[in-house]
Formats: sequence, C-alpha cells, structure tokens
Amino acid sequence: LLRQDSMRCLHPQLLLLGCPMLTPWHHTRRTWANVMAFLFAWTMAPCCFGEDRLDCDAMLESLSRHTVSSHRDHLWCGRTALQAGKTEEASRHFDLAVTRPPADANDARNLGAGLYRLGRFNDAGKSFDKAIRADPSNTATRMALVNTAGAAGVLGVALWHFGLASSNLHPLSSALSAAWRSPPPASAVVPESAGDWPEVYYVDVAPPRNALKALSSFLSKRVIGAEYNYEFKSSSLPVTGLQSGGLLEQAIAQMQAFLPPDVRARSKCAEWWVHRRPSKPVPKGVRVMGLEGHPLHWDNDGPEADNKQGSGRLRPLFTSLLYLTGGKQGAPAPVVVVNTTMPEDGKGLHVGDPAWVVHPAVGRIAYLNGSLLHGVLPSAGSVEVEQRRSLARRLSLNVAWWPHDCQQAKRRVSGEPPPAPDLSWQLLQPEVAQQISLTGSRPHLLTPQPVRGIFCGADMCGMKSGGKAEL
Repeated sequence: LLRQDSMRCLHPQLLLLGCPMLTPWHHTRRTWANVMAFLFAWTMAPCCFGEDRLDCDAMLESLSRHTVSSHRDHLWCGRTALQAGKTEEASRHFDLAVTRPPADANDARNLGAGLYRLGRFNDAGKSFDKAIRADPSNTATRMALVNTAGAAGVLGVALWHFGLASSNLHPLSSALSAAWRSPPPASAVVPESAGDWPEVYYVDVAPPRNALKALSSFLSKRVIGAEYNYEFKSSSLPVTGLQSGGLLEQAIAQMQAFLPPDVRARSKCAEWWVHRRPSKPVPKGVRVMGLEGHPLHWDNDGPEADNKQGSGRLRPLFTSLLYLTGGKQGAPAPVVVVNTTMPEDGKGLHVGDPAWVVHPAVGRIAYLNGSLLHGVLPSAGSVEVEQRRSLARRLSLNVAWWPHDCQQAKRRVSGEPPPAPDLSWQLLQPEVAQQISLTGSRPHLLTPQPVRGIFCGADMCGMKSGGKAEL
C-alpha cells in the first residue's frame, strides 16, 4: 500500500483512506479492502491527528524514498504543511517542488500561490510566469502574477500584466508607478454648480475614533469573517432609511452627504459590501506579505445591476469607498480609476488616456463615477507582518448608488446586533466643509492629479505578449 501512487505523503487520497475521521464507518462497504484500509488507518492515526500529524511524511518517505519525488507530490506536501502552520516544512517541500518540472499550468500556479503566502515573492513570480506561459488566457494566474510582482517591487511588470488581467485592456505602462508608490498631488475644488463636480475625488472626514474602531470590528469579524476569497457579497439599504439606523447606516449616510447633488437626489438604493486585505491570517513564521489587488471592473456584480429591461448589466450612478485603515500601515494598495467606459449598446469600450490614483487613509471617502473602470493595485512592495496576524491592513466599506428601489433585502447578521449609532459623530456636510475650507483647515473636495500616458504603445513597453516576468 505504501508504494502505491494514491498513498503518497499527505496526498488527498491518503487522507481519505488513512484518516478514520474522514472515512465514516457507515459510508464504507465491509470488504477485505476496506478492512485493510481501516487497519492501515489505525496504525497511521498519529499521522492524522494532533501536532505530529505531518510525521507521516517523514515515515512514508523513509519507507519508500523513490515514491515522494514528483513536483505534484512535494506541492501537496508543502500545501498541507502550510495549512497546518508548519512553514519551515512547507518551504522545504516547495524547494523540492521547484527543482522538478510541473505537470501543468495548474500545478505551477498552485506552487506560486504557496510561495507567495510564505513571502517568497521572487520564487513565486517564476512559478506564475511558467503558469501564464502555459495558459496565457488565465486571468486569475495573471492577476496572481500582478500581486507577486507588486510585492516584489517590480511595478513595471505588475502594471503590464494588470491591464491584460482586466477586461482585456492593453498593457499599462510604468507611467503609473510614481502615483502608485506615493500619493500624487491633489487639488482642492469647491464646485459652484452641479455640473462642476469632478468624476473622481475624495474627502477627508474625521469620524470619532471609537466609531471607526467599532465599525471596523463589525465589518471585519461579523460581515467578512476570519477568512474569505474576495467573494462579492453585497446587501442593500433604502436611502430613505439611513438616518434611522445603526452605526453602519450612519457611515453610509456620511458617504451620501458628499455625492454630487444630482446623484444624491436620484439615488434610492445604497448597495454596500466590504473588502479586506489580507483576506486571511498570515501563517506563523512569515515576516513579510503582499496586499492583493483587484482587477479593473465596474461595480455591477450584485443583484442591483440586474437589467430587467435589457440583456446588459446596469452600472451605478456613483461608487464611494470609506477607508477604515490606511496611512502609515505599510506599502500602499491604492484605487486606480481609468478613463474607460462601456457604450450603451455594450459593444466595445471607450478608452481614454488619463487615470487617477487614490490612496487609502483612515476616514477618507473616495468617490468615482459609476461608468468608469476601476480596480485596486496591490501593495507597492512587501509589508511587514504585525504581531497580530489577523490584523486588517486595508479595510474599506464600499457603496454603489442606484437610481431604483432596492432589489435585494437587507442583510441579517447573526449573533449580537450591529453597533448602535455613535452620538458624537456629527455628520460632515458639504456646506460645512466649504465653510471650513475658507479658513484653510479643510478643503471641500480633493481631486488627485491625473496620470497620462498610462497605456503601452505599439512596442508593448518592450515586453512580449507571452508575459516574461523576470522578478
């Protein structure tokens, strides 16, 4: 049995056969084969339970030194060790996997993902490069390469692939690198009429610290949970009920206050969701990490974008993001907005040149026209891991504003009731902000300086379409 391919190391087939906990007795047929499997599981129980469960790796390897030898074997062992929090063991198996050719693009991508979680960004980039060469159309692999190149600080490579990973755009040039590394200059704007409001801007408000702390805890722990894979799970609130809700409604009401007047008047539904980076606790022993980006997109994945009168997806009037983290917490992972829209008939794209970059800051609210393509760039360099490995380094409350009545019900969160409103949070209004701006202490609106020349030319910025990504 130990020499059979299905019995290697901690391969899933071994777990299913060797661990009694994963093979309930009532699911088995009482044949001699199952009796042998049960006896084997009995002897292997110490490998499947407790802190020493990975010792079966060493035992199996010592009994059959030539069995655990392929790329996929060491890949499975490394991923299992990483899941168990044994980073040194995982790193050793990944080292052995690197020396063997991957069976396919999927194996190369999985190895890259494991190396990325260990903070070994250069090695991860090489694995992702092999995967993208084997399967150039896989946008998930290309986005993983974007995250890895960003964490390694190779921003030109990351930007080039970011364009291709997002709506099949042209590769982006390194013109965005400077605005990615540090916030670009911003201009203060006080619109005199509804038509003067910019399409991309932000406002720095100052909610009470305790309110932000309570809201962050609620969104990260109760709404997202300990781990998630960036699933889009939205909820919707009628705009008319924002003034009588809890702390969440209070925050969304603050975001509503700085919408353009015509958008504020037309909005009937606030569809909200949350994003957090990192998405799950960092493995023990890992000292640096990267903050993942998000491909360019429109905020029309939820039920509110369902078009009941046509085939295409609707797009919101505006989108706003309230940052609950940011500033000095590490390498920035800013929002990038591209002057690219989709025509009403849904055919093709209207591609413009400039782009705008907005960096996170605690209490900052970013606004963008819902017709503009936008995404999140990964961290520009690695981020040191805090002692609290589950700490959110980038947490945002996102709201899409719709002109129709809400089409989905309000989300019900199990457990304790959501936080109550903070009585000390006096909602900042545009008129008050304008008066404050006259004193020089707070501007009305801030518009980031646009970045031009963001797309590669005919020379593809000197890179081939295959995606050579030397980190």
